[in-house]
Amino acid sequence: MASISNISIDQGATYSTSVIVAAPNASTTLNGALTNNATTITVYSTVGFPDVGTITIGSETITYTGKSSTTFTGATRGASSTTAAAHLTSAAVTYTAGAVNLTGYSVVAQIRKNYGSSTATAFAATITNATAGEIALTLTDTQTAALSDGRYQWDCKITGGSGTVTRVIEGIATIKPSVSRS
Repeated sequence: MASISNISIDQGATYSTSVIVAAPNASTTLNGALTNNATTITVYSTVGFPDVGTITIGSETITYTGKSSTTFTGATRGASSTTAAAHLTSAAVTYTAGAVNLTGYSVVAQIRKNYGSSTATAFAATITNATAGEIALTLTDTQTAALSDGRYQWDCKITGGSGTVTRVIEGIATIKPSVSRS
């Protein structure tokens, strides 16, 4: 899920950007038959699936509100005008790439001189549109003024309701001294 984004920040100026968190396609199979009214779906693995999302089994669309390593919980069957149906063991369960619904997630983003640095500057990181997977990141003019010019490492991580921490974006930040002054 992590992408690379190298950014350039003017020293002494406010820096703002936003990112959309997207998950790639994911698939697994049912680990047991599924009745048409089950609200917990047991699969072989939920690795690669977001903590909250929408899956497809056959022609049925199902939304879910949580997951463990082998289950999707809080399932709403027959979502998106599909019909809830029973499914056989080993039926394919898929997630189609798209924005991750960040409802129930928290976010943190930091910039450091290098990976081993003990000091960090925290971005103001806010989920601005949870259902669209949108996060706003801001460093104030005071924060950027306190950073020496040069190259830094930065990243942004989300934590889901299940406690899963995922780095969604990372890269190099170049702090440039300001040329124009008033």
